[in-house]
Amino acid sequence: MIEVAKFGKLAKAADNASNHEEAYGYYARILEIDPENADAWIGKALAAGWMSKLGRDRFSEVVTGCDEAIRLSSPEARTEWLLIEWPADEKEPTRYTLTTLPRKMSTKAIVRMTKERYRTEQVYEEMKGELGLDHFEGRGYPGWCHHVTLTLCCYAFLVAERASAFSPSAGGTLRAHALEAAA
Repeated sequence: MIEVAKFGKLAKAADNASNHEEAYGYYARILEIDPENADAWIGKALAAGWMSKLGRDRFSEVVTGCDEAIRLSSPEARTEWLLIEWPADEKEPTRYTLTTLPRKMSTKAIVRMTKERYRTEQVYEEMKGELGLDHFEGRGYPGWCHHVTLTLCCYAFLVAERASAFSPSAGGTLRAHALEAAA
């Protein structure tokens, strides 16, 4: 372990002096001694990244280093949940979801977050289909922002109208009477 600390100090000093090839070598030595050292994986990835900017393509080393550092950094960093939706009237599950939400979240909160994704997709599809979110053919960013803003305003109006038509407190009766009186 003394060698790991020594090589770590040398690697950081080389990094601070912008000698990334030397730092890369020191981090590689640390990983030969202790392949579970997350700091060395990150340092090696960063040094490889700096060296790739200097003309050498080291993208795969950067990705590998970051992936190993994430895997080793903490057990919570890679907690995976498999959610299976199996309605009572079905013979087999209807939907599977693999997520990496934190371990400290409750099961109810994880299910709520997963369901929110589907609601968001439904809103997006509805905005594309009914309101023309995907019909923008302009050339500039300001025009695109204007188009999206108007589409979102129209969607907010539709949601408000639906809410007033099917109000849970009134059971939808007030809106129905208002429409009959208007007709």
